[in-house]
Amino acid sequence: VHNKTIGSIINFCFVGALNESKGVDLILKVLEDLSNKKRLGTFYFVGGGNDLIKYKEIAKKIDVDIQFIGYQSKIKIIEIYKICHFIVLPSKAEGFPKVISEGMNFGCVPIVSKISAIGQYIKHKKNGFLIDKADVNNLNVSILDAMKLSVNNYREMLEYNSELTSIF
Repeated sequence: VHNKTIGSIINFCFVGALNESKGVDLILKVLEDLSNKKRLGTFYFVGGGNDLIKYKEIAKKIDVDIQFIGYQSKIKIIEIYKICHFIVLPSKAEGFPKVISEGMNFGCVPIVSKISAIGQYIKHKKNGFLIDKADVNNLNVSILDAMKLSVNNYREMLEYNSELTSIF
């Protein structure tokens, strides 16, 4: 985390069950419609589920480097966190998913739904991006805002999250 910075290419990840409830449909729609893909690097989907084949077919039609890497060991997931700048989880229902704090621990700023207890830890534009309602427009705005972050703003979020992750 202490050496991580944001540059001209920004990587994103999703970690969890690949299904509509977790927001995978929304993510793919946003990636398809995103107005500015200039800094967008790779979007990694870690996990699996019954809709994996459907999502891979949708992703083939999107002009973004999308990688579905399936279920992985903890070590491999950590490697993904290390190369990503943001973790995206636009869920419709959650408690407080462990993947958010795991990602934060390795320098992934969260872009997450404001549901359940998540809003108690993630403060909009302070240490992540909260999506009031998980829909295409709100997720699109949050991803574009994330890609506009300066190096200093990104570092401030990482430092805030570094302190916060110690409670997890």
